[in-house]
Amino acid sequence: MDRFSHMKLGSSSVSLVMSLLIISMSLLSHISQASPTPRYFKKALERHNLARAAVGVAPLEWSDRIAAYARRWADKRTADCRPLHSTGGYYGENLALGPWGGPFLVADAVNMWVGEKKYYDHETNSCHAPPGESCGHYMAVVCRRSTHVGCAKRICDNGGVFIICDYGPPGRLDEPPY
Repeated sequence: MDRFSHMKLGSSSVSLVMSLLIISMSLLSHISQASPTPRYFKKALERHNLARAAVGVAPLEWSDRIAAYARRWADKRTADCRPLHSTGGYYGENLALGPWGGPFLVADAVNMWVGEKKYYDHETNSCHAPPGESCGHYMAVVCRRSTHVGCAKRICDNGGVFIICDYGPPGRLDEPPY
C-alpha cells in the first residue's frame, strides 16, 4: 500500500481540480500568444506600430502562433508564388510579392501597405484608391481590433518573394479601423 492510498477525492474535488487545470491552461495559452519578436521581423513590427501610433491605436504584439499560421501558408505558396489569401479566415491578412532577384524585406512590404493611407478617408471610412490600388492593407495594419501579428517570408521557386502578415483578431471592413 503506497502512502497516498488513504486519500480519496470526491467528485466535487475532482471537478474543482479539473476546472483549475483548464483555467490554468487557458491562461498560459493566452499569455504565450505574445512572444518575443524574432530579430528578422523586429523592423516590420516597428513599422506596423509607428503607423498605429500615428492614428492613436495601441501597438501590436508579436505572436509565434500567428507567425506559424503565416509560415504554413507561405510554404504552400512557394511553388507558384501566387498572391492567394489563406482560407482559414481566422485572421486579417496582408500579402505582398517582392521583386524577382532583388532584396525585399517584410518591413518593405509593411511600408508599401502603410503607403495606402493616402487613399483612405477616415471621416467617411471609405477608400478613394485609383484602379489597381487599395486601402485594405493599410486598414489591416492600423485596425484597433487586432492586437497581435505574425509574419512570414519565403523565396519562391521562381525567384519571387512572398510575404504574409496575419493579424488577430481580424478587423471588420464595415467599421472604421480606428
